[in-house]
Order: sequence, then structure tokens, then C-alpha cells
Amino acid sequence: MKTLVLSLLILLIACTAKQPAKKEVEKETTYTVLISKAHKLRRYKKWLDAHSENLIIHHLYELNETQVDSLLPLADGILISGGEDVEPAKYGKGDQIERCGKINLKRDSLEIKMINFAMTNKVPLFGICRGEQITNVSQGGSLIIDIPSDVGTEVLHRGTDSTKAYHAINVVKGSMLDSICLGKTDTVRSSHHQAVENLAPGFMAAAYSPDSVIEAIELIDKSQHPFVLGVQWHPEKMGYDNVLSGCFAEAFLNAVKK
Repeated sequence: MKTLVLSLLILLIACTAKQPAKKEVEKETTYTVLISKAHKLRRYKKWLDAHSENLIIHHLYELNETQVDSLLPLADGILISGGEDVEPAKYGKGDQIERCGKINLKRDSLEIKMINFAMTNKVPLFGICRGEQITNVSQGGSLIIDIPSDVGTEVLHRGTDSTKAYHAINVVKGSMLDSICLGKTDTVRSSHHQAVENLAPGFMAAAYSPDSVIEAIELIDKSQHPFVLGVQWHPEKMGYDNVLSGCFAEAFLNAVKK
């Protein structure tokens, strides 16, 4: 009897040993990026998705305030997109509103809320075109109302419906932008008639166009926030291999994933 029990025990141990260990299923980490307003062609999403496969992207403009408030705490990154002019009263030029294009007060309110949340909670923040401008305004800076009349037409910053505007960019040496670009530069696709005038406190210019218009802004003290960058051009509309396009997506998403 003892021999039988021993034999059965040995057989049980042998069978158990042959069973493969269950593999632990690793849950893929996802990252949530909030975009203020999507372009109809979803260019911003395509641009970000081309540099990462594990993003959850929400466009907030069509959501109500309760929905926006519920998503903000989930944000690993915030992108403020291009679009209409910022209401000039927000930077002390309300008497010049007739020199502006279309104004969208709902969007102003939403994006200022998103920017302030990102600044307070140290969420990586990237502003593109209007996104750079309203970032500057939200933090106490001002804008040039109309580049052609206030600066000149030496550089084409905005084309017509049938043309696209491209121009060179001069990156400030030693800036965060310079480190992202690895000291390189290129031409950019541009579509704006307004630009940063007086920088918000704590911000610095990181790039200029040849006519001295500010083309990028970032924080002076980088230790205060993991990532804050605004650029005046449209990297999402450019070739991703352009050093002033793909490198920004990668830098922003690296900050998001940290």
C-alpha cells in the first residue's frame, strides 16, 4: 500500500512539473493626450500616432464642461492646436478687434483652462500656432495684431487658399528647442497673421523668423515644469522627417511617457 501511494505521489509530481507555468499578461501602458480642437483631417492625431502606438487621444472642444473637467485629471499631455485669433481684450488690445480675424470665445475659455491646468499640475504642454499664442496670452503676454501691417511683408507667414507659406527658422542656441533639434534647422510651413509680441513672465523666445518675429517660446527655468513649448508653425502639416516636425512629436511624447 505504501508503495502504491508513493508511486502515485511521484506520478502526480511528475505531471505537475510538465505543466508550463502560466505567463503573466503584461498590460500595455497607455497615455492620454488631450487636444483642444481637432482639425477636420485629424492631422494632429495622425502626427502623434505616427510616433507612438499607445496613445488615447481626446478632442475636448465638442465636449461639455463636466466632460472636460472629468478628462483633465487623466491627461498625460495637453496639445493646444491651431485656429482662430485670440480675443484681443485678453491682452489689452480690445479696441483693435476689427483688425482680427474670426474670434471664438468658447475656444479661448477652454484652452486657457487647459493651459492653466497643465501649468499648475506640471502636465507636458505643447502649443501649435494659435496654441503658442494663447499660451503666451494666458500667462500674461501679448500678441502682434497683424504681422503684414505691424511688421511688414518681408517674410510670408500666411499664404492664400491656393498657396502655402514656407520660411526659414532661426533657433536660439542653448534653448530647449535647440536641444530637441540637435542644433539643426530647416524651413517650416506657416499659416498665421498674428504672433507673440511681449513674452509672458517666465518665458523666453526659442526661435525667430528672418523678420525677427518670435516663432517659438519656452520656459526660462526648465526645472519648474517637465515640458512647455509653443511653436508658431505647423509641424503636423510638414514631412515627419523634417527636424522641425518629427523631433517635436518625439520630445513631447517622451515627456508625456515620463
